[in-house]
Amino acid sequence: MLEEKLYKQSEIYNLPGFISAIILGSLLAVFLGFIYNFLIVTIPLVYVNLFLCAGYGAVLGYGIKYFSRFGKIRNTRQNLFLAGVVGFVGFYFQWIAYFVFLNSGEHSFQAYQENFNLIYNPALFLELLFELNKVGSWEMFGVIFTDFALWVIWGLEALLIIGIPLLIAYKHPIIPFSENFNQWYTKYVFNNQFESIVTQNQFKENLLKNTEETINALSYGDPFRFSEISMFYIKGEQNQYLSIDNVFIEDRGKGKSVRTSIIHSFKIDNDTAQNLMEKFKSKKLNFYEY
Repeated sequence: MLEEKLYKQSEIYNLPGFISAIILGSLLAVFLGFIYNFLIVTIPLVYVNLFLCAGYGAVLGYGIKYFSRFGKIRNTRQNLFLAGVVGFVGFYFQWIAYFVFLNSGEHSFQAYQENFNLIYNPALFLELLFELNKVGSWEMFGVIFTDFALWVIWGLEALLIIGIPLLIAYKHPIIPFSENFNQWYTKYVFNNQFESIVTQNQFKENLLKNTEETINALSYGDPFRFSEISMFYIKGEQNQYLSIDNVFIEDRGKGKSVRTSIIHSFKIDNDTAQNLMEKFKSKKLNFYEY
């Protein structure tokens, strides 16, 4: 019964939006690939390079998230495909930037653009890669890495650049989409800090029986341990969606916030949603905040 009340991702395939998201994500990857390689070459410190690589993957991942919203890509499967494509483009183009640097001895965006023809010549790309693997491109403590050891390092780099966007796409919470209005629901977070939900199963049963009464019955929570209620709302839609998280702030409010989802995108009718929105003040979040 509860599963029937939870939002289910749309299977509608928005081809123009999907293509737009791939183009925008790829353009971002091409630009960032040059910047990433410039930093890798100019700061030849292994530990710094590791953070730069992870940061490159993270920026690509969060960029993809917003391009996905722009393209109205409605489900996780399509987002994973988008993340994989853009992550691969980012990995490939940072190599093009590196080969241009090896050939010219300088970092020039113009030279980088002029060598985009490597996209159409994967055989030459692989030939250069195998040649570089024989002579080495990494050095640590006076040891130059070549052959299998270097393949491992490059594999880890690929794992971070491609894997982090995939992880971000997979972990990102589902956002309801209105097919009637062809837009994403707007998220509102109630200002009240409600009591922490302890008996979760009973609470969910009460939500099913009478959502409005269950929410109204909640008392105020502890400043460092409480529940947060948010509403995905579109004016005029028949169905709205409620989400509830338990929040615990470590070290009596001075540490990090630990958030546990109690229920996500629970479907309620429009009248119930309006009553709750009128009773409890809420903050409208910007699109980049959720």
